[in-house]
Amino acid sequence: MNESGNSFVWIFGLLILLGLFNGGFGFNGNGAGATSAEVQRGFDTQNTIANQRENLAATNQSFHDTLAAMQSLYNETARDIAALQVGQAQALANQNSCCCETKQLIMQNNYDSALRDAATNASFTAQIQSVKDMIAQDKIESLQAQVNALNLQAQMAGVVKYPMTAVYSVPSPCFSSTTGGTTTGG
Repeated sequence: MNESGNSFVWIFGLLILLGLFNGGFGFNGNGAGATSAEVQRGFDTQNTIANQRENLAATNQSFHDTLAAMQSLYNETARDIAALQVGQAQALANQNSCCCETKQLIMQNNYDSALRDAATNASFTAQIQSVKDMIAQDKIESLQAQVNALNLQAQMAGVVKYPMTAVYSVPSPCFSSTTGGTTTGG
């Protein structure tokens, strides 16, 4: 029992005792003092009221405890939601950062590939040009040789040539020609 309930019971008990000693409260309708059963019933009623007050106070305390627990859970849930929102914002920022980094890497790879392709094309073009230059030089040398040969022929036109080597032939007794005047041997 709480203290206010106890004080009330004592005050009520004192009032009943005063009423008994002063001629009663008029119980039983005859103005005579209250019987002990009536006094007991008064105390029992007061105890019942006090118990009801205690039950009401306990229920009230339980309600306030439940309300405080719910408020605590609400606050905790609000903190969890805020933490989730921060986590989602961080995840989104990380994703955006990752996306930007990926785009930058793709752009860098494209740039590097373009540089490699340009270098490969330049090298390939240089090699092809080198082969063309060699073919052209070979043609030039071939044509120069033909020009030199034609120039030599032009210079030698009308010049009598004497053989550098002599070939002797001896007439063969086996083959002779009776017509004509020359004998050729072989």
